[in-house]
Order: sequence, then C-alpha cells, then structure tokens
Amino acid sequence: MSSAQLVQINSTWKYYDLAMAPPNQSGTTWKQNAYNDASWTSGNAELGYGDGDETTLISSATETAYFRQGFFVDDPADYSDLSLHLLYDDGAVIYLNGVEVWRVNMPAGSIVYSTTASSNSGDNSTANTTVANTLLTGNNVIAIEVHQHSTGSSDISFDFSLSGNPAAGVAVVTRGPYLQRANSTSLVVRWRTNIATASILDYGVATNALTNTVSDIPPKTEHILTVPNLTAATKYFYQIRTPTDTLVFPSVSVYFKTYPVPGVETPMTAWILGDCGTSDNKARSVRNAYYNYIGSQHTDMMLFLGDNAYVDGTDAQYQTALFQNMYEAKLKNSIAWSCLGNHDGHSADSDTQTGPYYDIFTFPTLGQCGGEPSGTEAYYSYDFGNIHFIILDSYDTNRSVTGAMHQWCENDLVGTTSDWIIALWHHPAYSKGSHDSDTETNLKQMRENFLPLFESFGVDLILSGHSHSYERSYLVNEHYGLANTFQTNTHTVGIHGAGSGQLANDGAYYKAPTGPEAGDGMVYITTGSAGKTEAAPMGHPVMFYDAVSLGSCVLKIKQDTLSVIYLRQSGVIDDQFVLIKDRDCVPGAVCNDQDPCTINDAFDNNCYCRGIADLRLVTTNSNGGIGSLREAVSTACDGDTIRFTNTVTDTIRLSSEIIINKNLVIDALPADGIIISGQLTTRLFNVQAGKQFSLSDITLYGGNHPTQGGALFNAGVVILDNTTFVRNMQGVIPRSWTSTGEMRVRQGTTFLKLN
Repeated sequence: MSSAQLVQINSTWKYYDLAMAPPNQSGTTWKQNAYNDASWTSGNAELGYGDGDETTLISSATETAYFRQGFFVDDPADYSDLSLHLLYDDGAVIYLNGVEVWRVNMPAGSIVYSTTASSNSGDNSTANTTVANTLLTGNNVIAIEVHQHSTGSSDISFDFSLSGNPAAGVAVVTRGPYLQRANSTSLVVRWRTNIATASILDYGVATNALTNTVSDIPPKTEHILTVPNLTAATKYFYQIRTPTDTLVFPSVSVYFKTYPVPGVETPMTAWILGDCGTSDNKARSVRNAYYNYIGSQHTDMMLFLGDNAYVDGTDAQYQTALFQNMYEAKLKNSIAWSCLGNHDGHSADSDTQTGPYYDIFTFPTLGQCGGEPSGTEAYYSYDFGNIHFIILDSYDTNRSVTGAMHQWCENDLVGTTSDWIIALWHHPAYSKGSHDSDTETNLKQMRENFLPLFESFGVDLILSGHSHSYERSYLVNEHYGLANTFQTNTHTVGIHGAGSGQLANDGAYYKAPTGPEAGDGMVYITTGSAGKTEAAPMGHPVMFYDAVSLGSCVLKIKQDTLSVIYLRQSGVIDDQFVLIKDRDCVPGAVCNDQDPCTINDAFDNNCYCRGIADLRLVTTNSNGGIGSLREAVSTACDGDTIRFTNTVTDTIRLSSEIIINKNLVIDALPADGIIISGQLTTRLFNVQAGKQFSLSDITLYGGNHPTQGGALFNAGVVILDNTTFVRNMQGVIPRSWTSTGEMRVRQGTTFLKLN
C-alpha cells in the first residue's frame, strides 16, 4: 500500500549549530511546536560536516546538531501509523510535536548537549521504524537532535523522512495533482491515489466558494478529469475528494488558471527545465532558485525539454524526478508541457503511444488547445493568447522532410496567425556541449530538415536540452551547416543580430515585421542543465554565451517584447536577452533607437529603428565650457566627428591635455584655419589604448611634456591628414609626438620648428 510523504528526504530544515543547546524561550524548549526557530539557519539535507557528501555544511565546532521542520496535515485520521527513515552519524533522538517517538544509538535517560552516542555508527548509517500516529490536525513539527560518539569525532550526518501509512480503506493522494492540456475554456487535472476511488473535483473562483463539480465515479487509482466550460484567463481554486473524504483541501496555492482566448495579447511567464530528471539535490537547488525568483507570481506553464526522469523514464523514476519532493508545489497550479527525451524514450514508444511517458502526460492530439490536430502526443501544438507553441519528438519519430511530423508541422505553421511562435524539442540544432551537433544524427537532422521550415514561417525561439550545459545564440538566419561554416556577418540578421541582445549592453534583438527581412532570425537556446552538468568543449560559433553550470530558463512575453533569463542554481542571472517585434511600426515614422549618439531616428524598410550619427560642433575658442573643443570631446559618442563653426576665429588655447578615450574624428576645413595650442606648457591630446583618433586640416602648436612630449601621446591609432605640427617640445627638445601605438601619416602633414 502506498504511503503519503509528509516530510521528504533531502528536504529543507531549520538547524542550530552554535556548539550549545538551543536556549529555551520563556519555558518553551526547542522540541515544542510553539518554539520560534526564525533565527535558525535553513539548509537542504543531507546536512552535516566531515564526510564531503553534504548538501548543506554546518559548523564543525558543534558536537550536537539540532534540526526542526514543520508540516501540515489536513486529516490525521487518514493514517494508521507513521514510517520514519533516518540517516545519521552517530546517534539521534526524534520528537514529534514535542514528544519523543524514537531513539537511535543513544543511551537511556535524559539527553543534553554533551550526551554522546552509544557507539560509533559509521558514516551515513540508516535506520527505519514505524511509530504510532500522533499527528495533529493542521501544523505539526518534527524535531531531531544528532549526537557524536565522542568529542573528537570528525563528522555529523543527517537526513530524515516521515510518511503516513493510510488507514484501512482510506484513500490518499500519492501523485499530484498536476495540470495538463489547458486552453481558454478547459483543462485536465490528474492525480494518483493509493487505492481505487471515485474522481471528484470541486472548483470555484474563491477557496470558500467551490460551487462547481466535475466527477468520474467508477473507482480508479489514475485520475484524469477534464474541467469544461471555464472562463478564459480566470483563476479557479479547487479541491479533490471522494464521496466520503477530502483528499486535497482547498488553499491559496491549490488553483488553476485558464489560458487567454487565442489571439488575445496577454503577458506570459514560462519556466523552462531541460534534463531535470536526476531526482537529487542538484535539481532541487535549480528548483529553489526559481521559486525564490518568481515568489508569489503566477507561472503560466512549465516546459520540460525531455530527459525528465533518469535513467530510463520509468514510472518510479518519474515519481521522484517530478512528483515527489521536486516540482509538486508548481505542478498543482501551473500547466505542464513536455517533449520526449532519449532517456524518456528508453521505456516509451512514440508509434504505439505506450510507456510511462505517454501514460503520465495528457497532451492535445485533436487540436484541443489550438493548432493543427496531430493525432499523437509525440508532437503537438497549443496556443497561449497570441503565442503559438510547437512541440516535436526528435528521438523516436521520423525526422525527415517527407515524414508525417514534418508535414504536420508545416500544416500547423500555415494555420497559425499568432504573433509569436516558439518551438521546442530535445536534441539541439546547435551544441558543442556534452553532445555535438556536427556529428550526431538526431541533432543534424533537426537542424537540416526543420530549421528551413521554421525560418520560412518566421518562428522566433527554439528551445532544446540534451547537452548538459547552457548555450544561447545570436539572432541567427539561414545557417544549416557545420559549426565551422557559420559566419557572423552572413548568418545573423537584424539591427543588433550579431550582438548580445541585451538592452544594457549593445541593445535588444529587433526582428523585422515587414520589408525584405520580415520574419528573419531565430534565437536558439540549449538548456540541459536543470539536473546535472557535464564538462564539454563548448564554443559553438553560433552561440553568444555558453556555460557549464546548473540552471533553468525563464521566458516572458509581453506585447511586442520577448525576454529570456538563464537563472543559475545560486540565484544569479548569468545570461539574458530581449527580442522585440514592433508589429505596428510604419516605415519612415519617427522612433527612438535608444542610442544617445544618433539623431533623426526613423523606421527603415525593415522597421528597424535607425538614427544618423550626431555631428558635434565647436563654436568657441575657449579652453572649456559650452561650445568648447574640450566639451565637444567629452560629450561626443564613440565614432563621432567634431567640426568647427565660423565663430571660432582665434587659436584654441588649452590649459591641460584632452584625454581621447573613444574613437573620434576632428575634422576642419582648410579655410577654417584652426590652431590648437598647448602654450608650450601642456601636451594637447592623450590617445588611450584601443582608440582611433583622426585629425584633418588642423595645426597643433606649442604642445609640451617633460618626458613623453610633443603635441600628443598615442597608445592607440592616430591618423593624420593635412595636419601641421609647429613648435611642439619634450622639455627643451623639439618633438612632434610620443607614440607606443600606431601612427598613420597621410599626404599634406608637415612638421615645423619655430624658435
């Protein structure tokens, strides 16, 4: 008989490791439910020190460590007794709701901080027992103290689980609930029970107003209920019950939200998990990072990119990889979608639609969620408002251009009018991670056979896993070959297609909605490190960024903007980009290219917002201030040209040198007669390394520096065109310039020494 997990293995504990017993609080001890453990540290099990296998390292100065965890029980009468599992080193005492229920390798009598275990248990010893059910309705607390055998012991280890064994004839939920096949008017809710029961779900728009019911009365353990006749984009709370007992009680976290009407522009958030099925604390650390990031915000969907349950995608492996102590907090209120991975495919068959993968998930086969009916759960599509998703099987289905999947995909693309199109499958089109897209058949075939199709219909984003790392491309177009054939200037598209796609860096990617480049360009993400990483060469030239690190992705779309972040298990955002499609733009209309260095910004024929480089003007011969040469250099943008108006009628006399820390051109006309003077007391220009500085039709007079003299010092590239040097010195020695960089002297440049 299945049991209900109340305290999970590898779960999060509060712990106290300050080399003393936790102090009482007005007579309340650390074992009791009323004790306030807010000041204790939190960490995931296994906790301890000294063995090197700990998920959370506690202080090695403590000889006894104390642990607490609270959990909620709706109905204690559901359980006949409780099963306890303990990992320990060297001894432990376990308390439930303030009362000792189990003692392992500890002496009889009173236990205090300095009490030692009865013997050396050995590393990571385990013990199991069954105890009486003393659970409380509502909040319960498990408290555990772990002791060493001696003060010189080098390690402590701890992990624990508690499960309730259902009373005879009592049904409990052992998997789920989880949400499937959503559209704007219906969705599917699934769950599993330990014994066969009727399937009954009550729902409504408030937790205390579950006024609607859907049911399937014939008893079963695998429950699949379609909830029909719903209102679009609406949040409903629900509970699950039998005719005689409530199995899942209503709460603020037990809800589903219907999708918006197809075509309606609606903000969307998706959590993307690739190769997450390791059932371990690495996967949980990635999960925790997302939970901390998203907080109380709603997640519209979870996108599983395959290899959801290692090693063979069995039902038991799915239980621990997805449903038990893993994603259950999100699965009960976010819609889950998936593609088949190779490890899932070890126990599943796409042709016959059999195996655990196809038993566990309920996906649209008849176009119930938008898109072309596929007749199979191996590949399908669905809509979320004005966003269309296409899911393919890159492992177990024919990948050729003449195959049924390719033909269905083309028909599906023909039929969609969505503003955004996103496709996902397991084997990436581009990767130099733990799998190589140059040499592996599945990867090559998906690139060669499907990318031309997707490009012809303006697909925006491709998501894949398989390689256990993270790789993210430029805005790529028309590249189907090997890595060494990729050329950035040929195979990227758009105004910033060869850049980072980052607003704070060199600008977002812009995808043309009209004109010669309309619909061109897709971003590719290979994110297969939600459960594990593997060392790999990396460095595929298609990719702007790659990293061998644990993490998941968050996709958001709002109006004309798509954004993705790569969220590390540490909570750090390692990569991000923005893709913009301004579908309402009019070529020639005024716009803002967000570049302070351009003017007269307007949409071109591709609806790319472009401006003209601004011209900087010098209007006075003053040493500084508004209109001066110094001010023009300071405010100029990289690559700007500086010119002079006819109001500059005298020599520009500098009191100190001007630093050139950007690429600049200072361009005068011969008739301007521009003279820049250092008055024999200062050098005129200091050109920084890596910068290019051009001078044309200008006289540099009286520059001086005691050790690196002349009119200018150059550590970059200086281009001289019709430039005259007069009476420039290094101390008392004539010298035109000092250069550690490159000097390019063109025709017409002269050097005069006047005493």
